[in-house]
Amino acid sequence: MLSQIKEYYFQLASIFRSSRILACDYGHFRSIRERQAVNAVGAPIPWYTYPAIEFLNTLDLSECNVFEFGSGNSSIFWAGRTKHVTSVEDDKQWFEHVQARKQGNQVVLYGKDKASYIAALVNHLQRYDIIVVDGRWRLACIPASIAALKPGGFIVLDNSDRSEEKLCADLLRTNGFFQVDFNGFGAINSYCWSTSIFLKADISITRKLNCGTPVGALAEPSHSDVIA
Repeated sequence: MLSQIKEYYFQLASIFRSSRILACDYGHFRSIRERQAVNAVGAPIPWYTYPAIEFLNTLDLSECNVFEFGSGNSSIFWAGRTKHVTSVEDDKQWFEHVQARKQGNQVVLYGKDKASYIAALVNHLQRYDIIVVDGRWRLACIPASIAALKPGGFIVLDNSDRSEEKLCADLLRTNGFFQVDFNGFGAINSYCWSTSIFLKADISITRKLNCGTPVGALAEPSHSDVIA
């Protein structure tokens, strides 16, 4: 009986610790309460899955130029880690909101219709290290993204588990990209989804020398904490 009670409390403690990591360490509860994509300390994060954000945080993006289809807290996140961010937004009210909060290395463009939205990438006549497809008309954005991506860069596609985004992923793979899926929870939502990164063998963006530890990790695991 005593062993059963100990096992019961061990299970409760494990459930509580797992829940605390998601709710508190990742900041999921705070994002729900504030109804925006933020982390545990209230800093803006992309509305991608947490595993995708953790991976991006391991990369040295300081010399990268980014283009986003879609804008918001992700724009501030990228601005804090990269050289420059250009975003296009089709919702006029949201465009004005993002424009008012933009950082010094951000440009926010307004694309009122499909043609001007996609042209925001094409008209700049430059190539980007990272291109994010996370807004409107995603399938139509893919050919322009492929053409505007620098050699050695990568493309981020959010919600890659949805039907239209699966077509986007098919098109990227057909054009020689390798798909890496990051599945899991993200800010605000009470369900899991997929954020995918598409890259080629010539990827030139490097990993940081010191990436720290994963969110919720033990500082220094002991043998008793590790389950084989």
